[in-house]
Amino acid sequence: MKNQSLHQAEEKCGIAAIGNECFGCGVCACICPRALLSIHLNKGGFFVPAATNEPQCVHCNLCLSVCPCTDDLPAMPAGRIEPEAWRAKSRREQVCRQSAAGGIASELAEEWIERGGKVCTAVFNAQENCLEHIILRNPEELERGTGAKYLQSYTLPGFSHLNGHDHFLVIGTPCQIDGLRRYLRKRHWEEHFVLVDFFCRGVPSMRLWLKFMRFFKKKRQLFTNVAWHENTEGIPGDCIVFSGKDGSHSIAGKRRNELFFDFYRNDLCLALVCYNRCKYKGAVSAADLRLGEFRHPSTQNGKGGFGSILVMTEKGRRTLEQLSHRLERNRQTLAEVLDGQMTQNALRPRDDAVIRFFLNTAMPLNLILKWKQWTRIVFYFPQELFRRFRKRK
Repeated sequence: MKNQSLHQAEEKCGIAAIGNECFGCGVCACICPRALLSIHLNKGGFFVPAATNEPQCVHCNLCLSVCPCTDDLPAMPAGRIEPEAWRAKSRREQVCRQSAAGGIASELAEEWIERGGKVCTAVFNAQENCLEHIILRNPEELERGTGAKYLQSYTLPGFSHLNGHDHFLVIGTPCQIDGLRRYLRKRHWEEHFVLVDFFCRGVPSMRLWLKFMRFFKKKRQLFTNVAWHENTEGIPGDCIVFSGKDGSHSIAGKRRNELFFDFYRNDLCLALVCYNRCKYKGAVSAADLRLGEFRHPSTQNGKGGFGSILVMTEKGRRTLEQLSHRLERNRQTLAEVLDGQMTQNALRPRDDAVIRFFLNTAMPLNLILKWKQWTRIVFYFPQELFRRFRKRK
């Protein structure tokens, strides 16, 4: 039945077969020979492709050939090895404080640029109030890419400027990297790239971010960058830090932080594919390197804490060796690195559709959370008690 629906959709435009199962990586728009595809936010607040002039489609299906949604497994990178697990952090204390996951990505990007390469990563666009992938060419620009980014990014500004003669380091979500791997292989550019992803628990709706930013509407024009969960001295984890044009940093209030992270940590309003079709948990990846926080209970991972590295390919191993003078690292077992990371897809809440509806209304985030708490008490708690009672009998 599914194959039949795919065939019917291909009569219109290849990418129409994906529908709500889209990861939003954007590579379909990059490879379209007639530039008929654009990437836009759908009603749910996620980036998806759309055909701008569908009658001109020649049905080449190149968009489907690079789409990560058409396969149940990630693209297999060249030189694949058994994953090597490391615990690491930057040797520079300042980098550890200002960056996530021990500053590994910051050191990696800086070393890559010093060797004459370019870096493609997600930065915050203050004018559009969203994340977007762009090309960074010098150390001064790298500061915009520091800190974790807990949103889906708009990839076209960066991915559309990739080429086969420069050397690129690309950092993105696992699904973005999977789509990019397929795209590079189709273009025969793969050898010029090192691809890096990270342990991902899903991307929340942009509707959540836009509603959160209404609290800062009057000050938003002053912000040049936003980073989530920065390990800054004196600042606890799970906070959102705004950077101003004058280099100052301001932190969202404790209650404001809790509103955003209560949604995110409880897996509310994630993309539908994060619940249903994510295939990148654990050590499953199309990247050369996978980064993340080191969450093993034997280590106190507070400020200036360690990050984790999974080396997936020979190219990734060579890239990590080039950082030996920048990183303090120790070999770990795969189980130690995966401890504390999500190994299964997030569970979709029963009232997910209602919460998504509220995000599209004027209801504030705090009232949405209160509504969820009360409905859980009134409806779901008695059901759970009844279920446990029957199970005990």
